[in-house]
Amino acid sequence: MHQMLSDGLRPAFYGLVLGLAASVGAVRLIQSMLYGTGPLDAAIFVTVAAMLLAAAALACLFPAWRASRIDPVQALRSE
Repeated sequence: MHQMLSDGLRPAFYGLVLGLAASVGAVRLIQSMLYGTGPLDAAIFVTVAAMLLAAAALACLFPAWRASRIDPVQALRSE
C-alpha cells in the first residue's frame, strides 16, 4: 500500500512544486490586480498546497487499498 501511495503522490508532489513556482511568477505579473492580500501571502500558498495534496492522497488511497488486498499470485497470473 505504501508503494502504491508513493507512486501516486510523487507526480502530484512534483506538479505542486512546479505549480507553486509558476504561481509565484504569475503573482508578480498580476500584482497590481490583487486586492486585500499581499503579493506572496504564505497562508494562501500553504492552504492551497495542503488541499491539493489531501485531494491527491484521497484519490490514491482507494486504488492503493484495493491493490493491497489482491493476492499476489492472482495478480501475476492475470498479467
